[in-house]
Amino acid sequence: MERKQSVWVVDDEPNGFEVIELLLRREGHHLTYFNSGKAILNQLESSLPDVILLDVMMPEIDGIETCRRIKANSNWKPIPIIIVTALDSKEDLARSLAAGADDFLTKPVNGVELRARVRSMLRIKQQYDALQASVNLRRDLSKLVVEDLRQPMSTLLLGSHLLLQSHLEPKDKERAEMVHAAGLEIDGIISGLLRLAKMESGRLVLNRVEVDFNELVEVVVANFP
Repeated sequence: MERKQSVWVVDDEPNGFEVIELLLRREGHHLTYFNSGKAILNQLESSLPDVILLDVMMPEIDGIETCRRIKANSNWKPIPIIIVTALDSKEDLARSLAAGADDFLTKPVNGVELRARVRSMLRIKQQYDALQASVNLRRDLSKLVVEDLRQPMSTLLLGSHLLLQSHLEPKDKERAEMVHAAGLEIDGIISGLLRLAKMESGRLVLNRVEVDFNELVEVVVANFP
């Protein structure tokens, strides 16, 4: 069974939720009501919706500040937020967008416009989730492949190194050197993939070291005659 898409409605006036619930009744969404910005911020710690309809005029934490706090959290930031307000000035629109809101609705809410904007935001969220799943899958597969290659490659490099230390015929030594050089090249590719995986996960630590640019230029020139 396909999961119902969850829509959270935040409004200190219960009538506001009842209107939205009536207008979205036939859409088949799972609607949840919150009466304050503080309530939804607490709930986001344990579960995430597909889209949030957020009223502006609320006590304690207003909708714009609530939006700002949600978008400041990297785990919550992808959730589309539609600001719903009785205010329709350009200044309010600018403040809402500056806080990170993805869309804007004015009261009284028009049913056709509400449904269209919610559908649009849900499509965006679905596309983001699909893209994120693809990125995670690629990262996990890359990590798996790299980890599986690291051990046999280390064995190959050690074996070829030991061969080069033994007494070999010139022809056999040349072949062993080719194997060792190819192993070093593949090991470099594996290390690069590991660095990329760490970079994507935010775990890459950069170590500052001094570099001799004269030596670096000589190496580059030698490799590009």
